[in-house]
Amino acid sequence: MDNALLMLLGIVAVVGIVGVLTVVELPSYEPLGAPTGRVIEEFAAPAEDCSACSGEPVCAGAGNKASNYPSACDARCSGAHILYEGYCEQIPQAASKR
Repeated sequence: MDNALLMLLGIVAVVGIVGVLTVVELPSYEPLGAPTGRVIEEFAAPAEDCSACSGEPVCAGAGNKASNYPSACDARCSGAHILYEGYCEQIPQAASKR
């Protein structure tokens, strides 16, 4: 056989194999066991005692507003996400021109 015919047969074979692999349903991965509640308990952060918060001030955000909190513990207990340590920077707002 000449090279052109062999190349054509090779391309047809590759296309056929790819087509079969896309149609045939391969077995899905099944985990060894179902997850248990213990997994979540092991990796969950321990609950904080909000009555005993202390530490350095932080800037934290709740909703779309950043506020100063006395400590990271106070911010977390208020449901805020800590943005950075220290007080929130005051960004001056430009006066609107009329």
